[in-house]
Amino acid sequence: MAVNSFTLLRELAIAGLGIARLPQFVAAPALADGSLRAILRGYALAQSFHALYPSSRHLSPRVRTFLDVLDAEFARVFT
Repeated sequence: MAVNSFTLLRELAIAGLGIARLPQFVAAPALADGSLRAILRGYALAQSFHALYPSSRHLSPRVRTFLDVLDAEFARVFT
């Protein structure tokens, strides 16, 4: 099943409609209360994120700061 919401994907997995690949922060409550259980813990999945913004010779300071924050946060969460 393809959905555009991790929350919906989590709820579908809880309802027994399959397995789901979820970010830890989305899965954590369901893992804690036992409504989901983790499988394949020994396997690492490649993570790839892309930020799209208009091509420009000089990137705005706000966009550069936002990209730096995203980079630092994803590095913290996924490493």
